[in-house]
Amino acid sequence: MESLPWSAWFAADYPNRAAKPRHSGVTAVADDGIPLSITRDILQNYAAFIDYWKFDQGTAIVLSPNQLQTKVALCKEYDVKAYPSGMLFELALLRQEADEYLQALKDAGIGILEITSRLHPWTVAERHQAIRGALEKGFEVHTESYISLIEGASVQMHPLIREDLMQGAQYVHLYFDAADGASWDDNWACSRRIETVIEVSEHLYPLSTRLSWPLARPMDVSSYRHRSSQTLMASLNLHSVPALSLAAVEAARRGLWQSVGKGRFEESFYCRSDALADVSRGDVPSSSAHSSSARPKLWFPGSGQPHTAR
Repeated sequence: MESLPWSAWFAADYPNRAAKPRHSGVTAVADDGIPLSITRDILQNYAAFIDYWKFDQGTAIVLSPNQLQTKVALCKEYDVKAYPSGMLFELALLRQEADEYLQALKDAGIGILEITSRLHPWTVAERHQAIRGALEKGFEVHTESYISLIEGASVQMHPLIREDLMQGAQYVHLYFDAADGASWDDNWACSRRIETVIEVSEHLYPLSTRLSWPLARPMDVSSYRHRSSQTLMASLNLHSVPALSLAAVEAARRGLWQSVGKGRFEESFYCRSDALADVSRGDVPSSSAHSSSARPKLWFPGSGQPHTAR
């Protein structure tokens, strides 16, 4: 087994992803209080999969200056861009300390500003001014917006999203509106999430490459990959990714689940396979995908020929 690593068997059949810096298929990890030692382990093992590291939910303010600086330095070492939640910028605005906050980010070696609207009641003009002002100070800007799952309702958000991008925001992080009434695991909601990704992406093309979609729980991986072609999953920008789900996300991005069909991978993420059966633009893998003839061809190092998995 030492001379024949199992992971190498798949190397010829599952494509590599674009190397960093990449502009699609971007992954942003949500750090909601990950200990420093675990942060180091995650970056050591998965840095190639991570593009951004967000100190989520204002967690940056409970870290000591030394802890924060160490995490930011670790991210830089592994070519990952770290930044705090936009909530902190909103708090700084409410305290009339926005300039001081931006300077503190620069002093900490953070070059990304997230502009959110959870606490501060922005007008459209103020939001655009904030984007332009941050760009002038040398920051990369990310914004956020909420999208309704009700068919056709997301259209009203398209102008705001488009304007953020036209003003210079690098990414708009989109969230599905929890006020739509359905539970997260409801069949309708599972179907509508991926349909909404397609609808919004089509309406905002070519700016859709700068949209980022939520993946807050491991089961969401199954939802995204189930509808998608390998191309969609590989190119979809994802945010709020749990650090311990990085390997699963990367497997989905490389098209592993499209090849093996629904089954154990899906079950391990607790998402019912019938939840996405009625997605209009995609085919649900049939049970025949489990037959021996449908198994992926595995490449054995040194053989030069693929072999069928047994």
